[in-house]
Amino acid sequence: MEARDKAVQMVGYFERVARERPDMPVWAKGRKTAQEWLRLIDAQSVSELELTAFVGVICVHQAHTIGWSDLANEAYQWAQTQGFALPSIEEFYEPENPRALKGLTFLERANKFVDLLTRNTRVDPEYEPWRKELALAEQWLRLMQSENLSEEMTISFFAEVLQGMSKYIDNLWSQFAISVFPWAGGLEYADQLREMIRTMD
Repeated sequence: MEARDKAVQMVGYFERVARERPDMPVWAKGRKTAQEWLRLIDAQSVSELELTAFVGVICVHQAHTIGWSDLANEAYQWAQTQGFALPSIEEFYEPENPRALKGLTFLERANKFVDLLTRNTRVDPEYEPWRKELALAEQWLRLMQSENLSEEMTISFFAEVLQGMSKYIDNLWSQFAISVFPWAGGLEYADQLREMIRTMD
């Protein structure tokens, strides 16, 4: 399939799922990104700045869903034919590595998420889910470093993590929640937090 045909197909796919699930920003972002790819294909000329910005976006978003992975893979292959220096295949397909979290302390994990999300929001500052997750990662750091960690503060933080995990289809959100859960499970009011998980909608 030619690149333009694939781009048109991806625009149609993301338009459909965005219409079906308007509450999930990941689909609207996919629609906008697929439309941008189609625009670049149809442009008489594409600047290096435009192309590298586009590749940066598809790189950091590729792990959301299978549809996103397909869009990123096809668009990256097309971008490689445009004559500009781009991230290598290894760099493109390893923008984040959850395996790097294994063996880290909770404090180290929180710092890792802050680093990853700071990078992602720098690449795509308009994507609200990552701005919210970055704020929560920074809050998690503050909670762990606090000498006066209250039940109210922790439950409020945990509720926001659960809400984000259920609302945003995002590999980083899932990994963040998976990291927060065992930390919260070691607190004295862990039973209340586990009950919050059981009663999730």
